[in-house]
Amino acid sequence: MWNATQKQVYSELTRITELGWAEMEKVVQDIRPDKKVYRITAVGQQALRDWQATHPAKSLQLRDEVLLRFIFGSTAAPDELAKTLLESMMEHEARKAQYLSNARVLPTGPVPLDGEAELPGQAPPDQFFVEATKFALRFEDMYIERLKEAFEFVVSYAEKQITKNQAADDEDETKAD
Repeated sequence: MWNATQKQVYSELTRITELGWAEMEKVVQDIRPDKKVYRITAVGQQALRDWQATHPAKSLQLRDEVLLRFIFGSTAAPDELAKTLLESMMEHEARKAQYLSNARVLPTGPVPLDGEAELPGQAPPDQFFVEATKFALRFEDMYIERLKEAFEFVVSYAEKQITKNQAADDEDETKAD
């Protein structure tokens, strides 16, 4: 739902730990490398509440290269544009599959104010995470559907262009005779 690289996540975890918003504990493991467990602090909870209270919240601003390419589709070779749309459909299908996979391990909720999270399976998932996941899945469904419609449009457009060009060629041949 939030596109971030592992490097970005750990960079932010380091930053919020330095700000005192989270605490990190190293857990020694025998077979695997040691892991770091982060917990939100009381100061972090307050920072989160303060952030929630800021207005206006920034909403989605669609900056999508595929959409931009579609807008200028009349300047593209239809087969290239169709390929771009198909690749984007596959990317969004993969993202949707990842969201579905993530939905199986949503955090329990709400997050206790003392920062001590319950172990997975001990409590039902946080309903805000559930609703956000539904939003993300529906967004991907809508986007995939729109990409399919755009793909069908491009195919139809290409067929009309071919028919138009063939008619013009036939007309030129008739005039030449």
